Amino acid sequence: MRSPLEAQLDSDPAVQLCVFRVGYERYALDLRRVEEILRTPRFTRVPEAPSFIEGVIHFRGSVVPMVDLRKRFGLPVGPPAIKSRCMICRLGRERVAIQVDGPTEVLTVRISELHPPPTPGPAAGGASPYVVGVCGAGEELKFLLDLKALFLSRAADEVGDSW
Repeated sequence: MRSPLEAQLDSDPAVQLCVFRVGYERYALDLRRVEEILRTPRFTRVPEAPSFIEGVIHFRGSVVPMVDLRKRFGLPVGPPAIKSRCMICRLGRERVAIQVDGPTEVLTVRISELHPPPTPGPAAGGASPYVVGVCGAGEELKFLLDLKALFLSRAADEVGDSW
């Protein structure tokens, strides 16, 4: 017979998140999307790509677009941080490399501990369409990102439906 604690844990599953910094904020992605974390590799610029696409990299026989999240989030761009890394992520069958200021931890969170994001709009603090949740408390809040929405919404704005 199962204990009440086991029954409660089954009804409130956990998810593992990869937490990283961009600027002064912490963000998280579902760990199942993160394939590998590398030192930022050399990249080749792509003419007329959206402004947040740094270029492409060669990764295990594939050409992978590399996105600078500082640019994507509209943050000031400076020299790379000492702990800057490139996270190779799965986006469906494709890969995308995202440049972050540094991975910080792998966090296990119960679904009940995830909170909805703030309502979009300037009066509510301007949550983005790619922020799907918030976890943590106090100064340790982390924004849970929807990787697909992160790229599709802005890319469509910049280059139409061709990206």
